[in-house]
Amino acid sequence: MCRPRIADTFRLLKRRPAAPAPQPAYIQQPNPPTQEELRSLLTEFRSTRQETSTRTTYSSYLKAYTQLCTRFGLDPAKPESLALAIMLQTHQGWKYGSIHTAAAAVKDTYGAEFRTDPEIHEALQAAERWPGTQAEPKLPLSGGQLQRLRDKLITEATAQNSEQAWFYATRDWTFYLLAFLGMFRGAELANLEWADIDFGDPQGVIIFIGKSKTDPARRGAHVSLSRNATHVAYCPQANLEALRAFDPRAQMVFTAYRKDQPLTTTTFRLRLQRQLQGIVPADRQHEYALHSLRRGGATAAAMRGIPIRMIKRHGRWRSDVVYLYTLVSDQEAWAVTQQMSQLLGGR
Repeated sequence: MCRPRIADTFRLLKRRPAAPAPQPAYIQQPNPPTQEELRSLLTEFRSTRQETSTRTTYSSYLKAYTQLCTRFGLDPAKPESLALAIMLQTHQGWKYGSIHTAAAAVKDTYGAEFRTDPEIHEALQAAERWPGTQAEPKLPLSGGQLQRLRDKLITEATAQNSEQAWFYATRDWTFYLLAFLGMFRGAELANLEWADIDFGDPQGVIIFIGKSKTDPARRGAHVSLSRNATHVAYCPQANLEALRAFDPRAQMVFTAYRKDQPLTTTTFRLRLQRQLQGIVPADRQHEYALHSLRRGGATAAAMRGIPIRMIKRHGRWRSDVVYLYTLVSDQEAWAVTQQMSQLLGGR
């Protein structure tokens, strides 16, 4: 049974040690840099406030904005053009999240005048209220649906009966199980390395997440996933060890077959949506994605009576948005007034 060799102190660490701050070359130079060099350094310094993925997204949206301005004969450097672009995107059926991000990319490029322009602000407000621009939250996957998903993966792998088929089944199931039990975001798992997993604790595994949407300072977080000796199929450690056995030398956890290269969240999302056919209602299949696992885990925890503060900590939520992730069942909704009525009747 292959396990990554990790120091015993792993589980005692609260935060990954911060890397030493890089010292620019000009600090060591005897002569001070010119104003032009300082401006260049400032531009480079400011760019570090964003993740590489954010800069890539902004670049894509900025290109779309420029093309739209060219098509309609607008000057992209004028704030009015962005307000018009927001209106056009809204009428074209864009979701508000995309409209807002696209506007942020343009504001980031053209500066203060765009950030404070009232016309742009009002256009964004109108887009947010426009019918159809709000994306519906993904539906949570229930424990029963997750069990049927595993059965389907096993059936498909058994039918093909090849190492590659069993690798895909093991990899996908482990990804889904961890996303559900650990309430992980897809990107957190897609970038996971074996060195970030501690198998040394007798109670289960500890997964270190060094990079997360809700952790801009990159302090990192540890997520504890307990063993399940009663139902090994749903044991995080057992499934991780089974996946590890396919390639003990791999660095990344979730890779392509015999390739130590991480897969994108898009790949897992498309695979999950295909695999959910016949498990979730066909007319609502588009309402399920990777976030359904995170939301499903939070909902399952709440239904089992786990305090919301523990769900919030376990899922690494920084705000009360966690309440939107916990779906209330009809039985729970009826129970509110039932218990209140009993209280009144007992006076």
